[in-house]
Amino acid sequence: MKLAFLTAFCLFLGTADVESVAADSSAAGTGSVIGVVLDARGNGVPGAYVGIVTRTGGVQRAQANRKGVFGFRTVPAEKAMIGATDRNGNSVRQRLSILENQIVRISLTLK
Repeated sequence: MKLAFLTAFCLFLGTADVESVAADSSAAGTGSVIGVVLDARGNGVPGAYVGIVTRTGGVQRAQANRKGVFGFRTVPAEKAMIGATDRNGNSVRQRLSILENQIVRISLTLK
């Protein structure tokens, strides 16, 4: 079961690189998410794949930078599921709520 989830998650995540994590105030009904992917020791995980799926089915992908930092500029303001995985198959999923015109800050620790 875990292997099937990891395989599906890796396939939908892709490798988009995120350069800017500032909120895009021009998009009504959206917020932003910025965060960091950490390993069990609290170190940033470079190149981790991160994906977010909103309640209405929107999907966005990013790849963490060399410090494990990632971001999504415009995410619909609603409940969502965010997940991350590294190249070794370690992963994490977490629920969050995106608020309009707000930046959600999150740390994801791989297991």
